[in-house]
Amino acid sequence: MQSERLGLLVQELKALQEEDPKLVEWNGVLDDGWMLGKRIEQLVLDEQLVLDEQLVLDEQLVLDEQLVLDEQLVLDEQLVLDEQLVLDEQLVLDEQLVLDEQLVLDEQLVLDEQLVLDEQLVLDEQLVLDEQLVLDEQLVLDEQLVLDEQLV
Repeated sequence: MQSERLGLLVQELKALQEEDPKLVEWNGVLDDGWMLGKRIEQLVLDEQLVLDEQLVLDEQLVLDEQLVLDEQLVLDEQLVLDEQLVLDEQLVLDEQLVLDEQLVLDEQLVLDEQLVLDEQLVLDEQLVLDEQLVLDEQLVLDEQLVLDEQLV
């Protein structure tokens, strides 16, 4: 790009020499160079403007790329946090399910033990009643025997 600008500058100098023959080279410098200096100054300013604009564009591109990377990083971090939250919630739900199942099992065990105790109580009461009946029958028989003996 600079070689193109220098080529344009040389062409400009040649064109100026052809337009104004009073311009002569003196010690390698063109005389009556005020206008030529202005044109050279403008070319330098134009070149600097192009370079400045390119620098601004390059810096903007770098900033844009950095913004995209930063936004991607934020999105990635949010995704990781969201996945961790889902995993944490699943863990809580799993632990709650285990606790609920344990509670159901514990309640079933209590009910089973109560049933066994109730059945044992019924059996014990039945045994007591059976023994009482046997004793009552024995008493009746004993009294009947006594009465029979008294009769005899």
